[in-house]
Amino acid sequence: MRGYSGNWADLNECALLGQDLYERCNRLTFKIDEIYANPNILPRKRVMYIRGDAYLIFMELAQLERKVLKVANDVRALAPKERESLTRRIEILMSVLVSLGILFSFVLVRFFTREFVDRLKSIENKFDLMALEKPLPPQLAGNDEFSALDSVLHESAEILADTRRKELAVVDNVADVVASIDKRMRFVALNQATHKLWNYSPEELLGQPISFLVDRRTLDETRSSLEKLMKSGESAEIENTVKSKTGDAKDTLWSVRWSTENQAFYCVAHDITQQRSLDRMKQRFVAVAGHDIRTPLTSISSSLSLLHSGARGALQKNTEDILAEAEGNVNRLMDLIRELLDLEKLESGSITLKFSGVSALDVCSAAADSLEALAAKSKVTVKKPSGDALIRGDEERLIQAMTHLLSKAIITSRENSSVEMSIKSLGQMVEIKIRKQGSAVSESADGASLSMAFVNAIAEAHGGTIGETSEMNDGSAFWMSIPVFEDKDKSA
Repeated sequence: MRGYSGNWADLNECALLGQDLYERCNRLTFKIDEIYANPNILPRKRVMYIRGDAYLIFMELAQLERKVLKVANDVRALAPKERESLTRRIEILMSVLVSLGILFSFVLVRFFTREFVDRLKSIENKFDLMALEKPLPPQLAGNDEFSALDSVLHESAEILADTRRKELAVVDNVADVVASIDKRMRFVALNQATHKLWNYSPEELLGQPISFLVDRRTLDETRSSLEKLMKSGESAEIENTVKSKTGDAKDTLWSVRWSTENQAFYCVAHDITQQRSLDRMKQRFVAVAGHDIRTPLTSISSSLSLLHSGARGALQKNTEDILAEAEGNVNRLMDLIRELLDLEKLESGSITLKFSGVSALDVCSAAADSLEALAAKSKVTVKKPSGDALIRGDEERLIQAMTHLLSKAIITSRENSSVEMSIKSLGQMVEIKIRKQGSAVSESADGASLSMAFVNAIAEAHGGTIGETSEMNDGSAFWMSIPVFEDKDKSA
């Protein structure tokens, strides 16, 4: 058995061996990095370059372990004071031995998992490149699961790229501008239609605010509409004026949808400049034609009234009848012209409706009272409704529409028959119905087409509808549905 000095020398030898093993593990780590960085070394041959060094380190670790254990057994026979000093030294060496074992294991794990991690990172990087629509690096070599996954990834990237090319071909060749606007109201994507419609390239508009494109006269309203859509998350149509690069004003209708997920507006902009130009020409024509026709008609009506009154001498009975009929036709023609002008104003939005709570019974009563003379002349009895309901609308326009419907019912009813008016609540709508005895109104007779178009325009402006249905026993009915009035102050 070795004495105190011999064991101490053995421990020093173990310490030097441990230090040498530590340095060799570090060198092996650097060698592994160089092997992986060398593209000329195939993956399957990398293990050959470190096998010898790893085997030697493993064998010397085992030798160091045996030496430390042998010294530990020898120290037990020494005196307590000597044994205590050597024991502390042995404990330090045991800690070093464990650390070397861990370090060596880490080096081996790093070597054998390096390729796994690198291939996994390569695939992860390719997924990121696919999301950014960028080309992928070459495929991974080998026949393992990673190679198979990488092959599928490349095939998917080719399919997606082909699909994107087809989508872009469709988007770039549509007549309308397709655009994306972020929540700061700046353009982030546009198709090639901007060249044709606005004389701007998509690159010139990218990153620009909508104020760069939208005319200042419609800018505030456009911003307000987009902000409302951002809050509601709904889709809507916005009409404004766009300034082209050449300075031309383009009337544009935007179909806009807000995406909460992507925090962006998706828009399709349709050029309606020609349509709006035609609308303005039609409005001017109707206004001028209406004025030019009404002026001579007013003069004719005055002359007929003067003759009919006998101011120019007494007339024979048949002459009076002819004049009365002519005067009535002239007045009817003037009414049709007024309806045409009002219809044009309603369609163009130049008439502002004054909405309030309106009694449906008052509307029916006013219409019936204004047509008492026509009903008496036609020998028709008008029965007013017995019920009532509060509807939301412009009272003057509703009476005007109801008068048209009721007059048609009276004119097309048989003599000595009755026209019955009724009011019925249907959830959020109120239906006003006019039942009569007689056939339905022909849309080409007695100016019915224009009158019904005017009534329909009023109903639609109120968010309602009109219609005509056949009733039993040779009868028919006109109806108009108008939304119920909701007092927001009371419901709040």
